[in-house]
Amino acid sequence: MLFNYLEFMRDEFELHLLYVGEKDIRRGRIPSYVKSAEVLDRPSYQETIGNFLRFGLNRSLQERLFFSGHILSRIREKIKEIRPDIVFFDMIRMGQYALSIPEWSPNSLKIIDLDDLLSLRYRRLSAKQVSGADLLGEFKFMVPTFFTGLLGSLATRTILRIESWLMRRRELESLRNFDMVLLVSKKEAEILKKMCADSVARVLHIPPAIREVRVPSAVNKHRHSMGFVGYLGYYPNLESFLYLKNEIFPEVRMFFKDASITVIGRVSDEMISKYGDEGGILFRGYVEDIEEALSEVEVFVAPIFSGTGIKTKILTAMAVGLPVVTTPLGVEGLDVRNMEEIVIAESRDQFIRAIRKIFEDRDFARELGRRASNYVRRFHDFDRIKTYFLEEIEKALREKQYGAKFRN
Repeated sequence: MLFNYLEFMRDEFELHLLYVGEKDIRRGRIPSYVKSAEVLDRPSYQETIGNFLRFGLNRSLQERLFFSGHILSRIREKIKEIRPDIVFFDMIRMGQYALSIPEWSPNSLKIIDLDDLLSLRYRRLSAKQVSGADLLGEFKFMVPTFFTGLLGSLATRTILRIESWLMRRRELESLRNFDMVLLVSKKEAEILKKMCADSVARVLHIPPAIREVRVPSAVNKHRHSMGFVGYLGYYPNLESFLYLKNEIFPEVRMFFKDASITVIGRVSDEMISKYGDEGGILFRGYVEDIEEALSEVEVFVAPIFSGTGIKTKILTAMAVGLPVVTTPLGVEGLDVRNMEEIVIAESRDQFIRAIRKIFEDRDFARELGRRASNYVRRFHDFDRIKTYFLEEIEKALREKQYGAKFRN
């Protein structure tokens, strides 16, 4: 969603980007319309350990992984330098730095993109058999290896319950610390509003915005092929993939001997060596053009059992006219109708029947994909969502009595 917001604001504001990441990140990954982009070093292991010891119940566990004195100092310096009209924070882990803003720029509009309610996500995950490494996913490199090795399933579930409680507190505090709070799901925006009915912050539902996409030709499609998108180092994605591979795929292959799964997304050599030799599974890895990659499959399968918010990968598949089969959780936040714009499956047998029908009934598959594409154009149109977002920002700026001609 962050790049959605940058795209929304590119023509109206001068954009400066501070982000925590690798020093050698390629410049090409930063949009050319961003005036300045600066990478900030991640906290060291020593800082991380110190954060876990010093913050008590004042910060979520995720925030402790991202807090550093040098990051705070640089944010303060940048804000003092440019005196921005808007300071935009990406999720709670960066929103913790917002308390330093009034000191340097008291009239700045403070916005946080929560994306989704992490308190709800972690509460759901706490019911799963999750290890420490699986939970951390792409952030596991930020924690000493010996620590993740100590986290068994029981300990991880306990930590998830604690983190859910801590994150709920921080989500509520965001309603006091920010002028605008953004979520992708209308349902979760309503939940947050009810949690603090007297909040002065604007709580906005900003769904993923999809530009008009090129609908791929069916010429390159592989018969009886299923598409899957997700980074397998993250537990909810791994859980979905293993369900597809172990529960659905063998049964589908009993009816279609040439059935295959194309896995799109970053994948480790360990995962490829573990599952790559199994017949019919192709790991594409990271792809620049996901629409092109999806053009090679006949159905998108997303057995989602964990997570919150709106699943952008499902919208992307729908946007290109691909039939989608997912779980009730996969359509959470979407106003789709079962068997009209998407197929909702609640059991292994329902998944298998849906996939068989899509493979066997081409008219049904084509019509399902057409309605899916129309749904995305109607409810996730980029220009319409951009206009709404910018109008809400203008309202908030006016409330701050902020009318400067040049804005950054």
